[in-house]
Amino acid sequence: HALVALGPPANLLSRLRLYASASYTIGGQVLSLNEIENGCIRANRKPPGPFSRPYFGREDPRLAFCLPSPPDPRIHFGLNCGAKGCPPIRFYKAENLDASLDRATKGFFGSAEVDEASGEIRVSQILQWYKVDFEDAVQVLPGGAGLKGDAALLHYLVPYLNDEKQEVAKKLIEKHTAKLVFQPYDWGLNSK
Repeated sequence: HALVALGPPANLLSRLRLYASASYTIGGQVLSLNEIENGCIRANRKPPGPFSRPYFGREDPRLAFCLPSPPDPRIHFGLNCGAKGCPPIRFYKAENLDASLDRATKGFFGSAEVDEASGEIRVSQILQWYKVDFEDAVQVLPGGAGLKGDAALLHYLVPYLNDEKQEVAKKLIEKHTAKLVFQPYDWGLNSK
């Protein structure tokens, strides 16, 4: 909606300004796009980037809108900022949200590249930016307790790969030759 109402951003800086300034009134409270994503949906976590901090202080009434911590990292494959590197736009309904987020996550990881020869598993930079969300989610998955960094990311993403890629990725992980590579994010405007 913000892209239509305010126009597409011309560059990354104007895109970042858009996320900070485009706002909506929800439950009587004004929330920017950044506050909705990182404050409400991500349980008031710091956004990626230097010098960032949580959006809401202890006394902020908007804390009442925050989802519980840790956030469900599948939201990163359900949100769309209008960039080419984003997941496709989808509409979600409460009655099938869990299945829809699973489909969105599996669809997003469909573009992951698994190269057995080099050991590289190439994925979107989104995983690098929001690593903490994936690390926290892995802690409650079978075999995930204590995993951090790339090991946690691999543990999270492998079940969402298609069967062929999953088989190769598991072999690479078992041989300790898997190398996670983050693909540069395409901030170009997705006009489709």
